Amino acid sequence: MTIRIRHRVSPWMIGFVAMAIASAVLFILALNKPLPTYLVAKRDIAPGEQISLGDVELVALDLGPLADKYAIGVTESMSSRSAIPAGELLPLSRLGSAMPENQTAIRLVPSTKPSALVNGGAYVSVWQVVEGESGFEPQQLVARAEVAAVEHGEGLFSEVIPEVELLLGKEQAMLVITALAADFDIYVLPAK
Repeated sequence: MTIRIRHRVSPWMIGFVAMAIASAVLFILALNKPLPTYLVAKRDIAPGEQISLGDVELVALDLGPLADKYAIGVTESMSSRSAIPAGELLPLSRLGSAMPENQTAIRLVPSTKPSALVNGGAYVSVWQVVEGESGFEPQQLVARAEVAAVEHGEGLFSEVIPEVELLLGKEQAMLVITALAADFDIYVLPAK
């Protein structure tokens, strides 16, 4: 008579194998999960400018807890409230349908070529020089303004002083316009 000994698989072993298979499946699914895509500016976008699909590209990124602060798609009436440099993510805080009500943009040609630090998105202070009793005196018109764009000449005019477009409050704009009308020398200096 032959005695057969049956090997029973313990319930612990079955549970361990099931957990290992489930973990492997979850790991593979997590690796195959696509990253969300966000909008990145292809070119410098000026304030108040309408944004279209041609101005941006979609980039897959994992931003974690910051994900809800950046744009994931272009809407029909999307425009920028402030300058967005090329290669930068489009933050929702800088997007809207128009510039804020108390803000305007002024384009001017400073009296000297501005610093290389003066570019779209940078902050500057605006100064004028007036002739007083004791000689020429510098006066600060605007303590801090955002640069919307800097337009350099092309070809033969590339060495000419560029036009600088500034985002200013209405009161600041009135001071700058008055200085321009009086034909004072205007200087644009980098600011923090």
